[in-house]
Amino acid sequence: MGKKAKDLIKKNLEKVTDTVSKEVSKAQEQFNAMLNDLLKQAESLQAQVTEPFRKMIKDMEELREKELQRLQSEYQRMLEELQNVQQQFLERLGLARPKADEPAETSDKVQPAAAEKPAAPAETTKPASQGTSRSGKTAAPKASGTRKPAKAAPRKKKVDIDDLTQLTGVGPATAKKMNAAGIHSLKQIANPSEDDKAILAQFSNVRHHEKWQAEAQALLNG
Repeated sequence: MGKKAKDLIKKNLEKVTDTVSKEVSKAQEQFNAMLNDLLKQAESLQAQVTEPFRKMIKDMEELREKELQRLQSEYQRMLEELQNVQQQFLERLGLARPKADEPAETSDKVQPAAAEKPAAPAETTKPASQGTSRSGKTAAPKASGTRKPAKAAPRKKKVDIDDLTQLTGVGPATAKKMNAAGIHSLKQIANPSEDDKAILAQFSNVRHHEKWQAEAQALLNG
């Protein structure tokens, strides 16, 4: 083989090598571009998956908080109803304790009432022989000069108009909430204004609320 043939073969090999090298470089660049696109798509997909997941976790946290508040409120309401039922049961048995904000004046009021009532005068019985005349006729009894004293009118029990726990179903906790809402007196319940009616409507879920107006009127009228 001559020198020219070798040079020709060498040139052809160099051309083929250059062509292959260019093709490999081009393929490598295409591969890198595809890999970059895949990475971008993966990041975008991850963001799309992560964001709803985070939102779902946040929604679950809010739902849990609301449910806890609802359960706590329900527990408080049931506890108040249980206390009211217990108080009513003890009142029927005569074992109820006086309320903390009610002054202990019951025993002091009963004693003066008993002391003010005058004792009835003792009636003197006359012998039968004095009541009958010699003729056998029974003499008419003489009218007594002393009159029985009239009974003193019973005193009206003093009502604390600011004590809302006198109403059925209203415990200390409910009374505190009603005070905070703007109801401070039995007068507002007995004769409520439009604003008072709107406030009282907020407590319509309390047991026996429909009796409050009649009970407040009865307490104020004595």
